[in-house]
Amino acid sequence: MRYKRQNFLAIQSHPKAGIKQEQVETAAMQRVLNKLDKSRSRYAEVKDRDVRLSNYKSQLKELIKHSEKLNKEEQRLRNFYNKLSTDVDVFRATNPLLKQDAEKYWKMLRDISGQKLPLPSVLRSPKIKRSPPKNQNCGICKNTHDQHLLLQCDTCKKHYHLRCLDPPLTRMPKKTAFAGCFSISQTQWPDVSILAGSSSVAN
Repeated sequence: MRYKRQNFLAIQSHPKAGIKQEQVETAAMQRVLNKLDKSRSRYAEVKDRDVRLSNYKSQLKELIKHSEKLNKEEQRLRNFYNKLSTDVDVFRATNPLLKQDAEKYWKMLRDISGQKLPLPSVLRSPKIKRSPPKNQNCGICKNTHDQHLLLQCDTCKKHYHLRCLDPPLTRMPKKTAFAGCFSISQTQWPDVSILAGSSSVAN
């Protein structure tokens, strides 16, 4: 037993054994530091997550408040719209009666005065102003006559008389996938030949 203890003490006192012990301690310390770094990293992640979660909660509260405000505003506008709709319905129902009474009083005044009184503008039927149809110019002859014989190009959106086309057409062509000016069609679809009888125009 004494012999084994002396060997153990000899090994402990050997320089290489001391170096190995230091390496073991250094490795153990490094492992502790690595675990500490991981713990710090996890703590930072948890803290960042908590901060983001808190920000999300604050934003959610603000959005909920804004949504409630918009809902109240929508309800107020809806009530106002319903009130206006009711008023309009009442006016539409009473307007003919009021107009009849006004016409009756106007006739009474006319009979009493014995003169031809002009009809008030309130009792006149409203005239609907209709804008005259716009006349299109032919892209070739530049004339505006024979509007019913004008054909609109699908590509350039200009109008052309059927007789001004090359070749001229005797009736409106059927709608085709490649109806348009010949020059423009050749530029856009060089591999597609335009069939005669479509709305092709030679510039």
